[in-house]
Parts: sequence; structure tokens; C-alpha cells
Amino acid sequence: MAEKGEQQLNRILAPIEGLRKIARGEYYVIHDDPSKERAIVMVEFHPKKRATQITTIKLRRPRTKLGWKAIQ
Repeated sequence: MAEKGEQQLNRILAPIEGLRKIARGEYYVIHDDPSKERAIVMVEFHPKKRATQITTIKLRRPRTKLGWKAIQ
């Protein structure tokens, strides 16, 4: 059962076409979208329950590594 949940999470949080993956944690993924000048953060809520929720947050694209770390 845990393997199935992890596979589902990997599919949902997989790199989106045209975006570059910046960072990945246990419950989040950060993508860079340079064409639209934004950072996309996907966060999983309630990972231990059956009905997990994925929330997407779109932020202005940072210009420095420190900015990316602040998002992380």
C-alpha cells in the first residue's frame, strides 16, 4: 500500500513538461518556469491519509540562489 502511494506521489509531482526541477523534499517539489518568470511549488498535504491533496503555489521567479533557498 505504501508503495502505491509513493508511486502516485511521484506521478503527481513528476517534472512538468518544459519546467526544470529545482528542489524536491519529502512532501514538496519546486519547479522553475523561466518562460513565464515564475517558480512553481507543489505541496502535498495529509500524506498519510488516503485522500492526499496537492496544492500548487506560483511565485515570482527568484534571481539568486538565496531566493530559491528562501522558497525551499
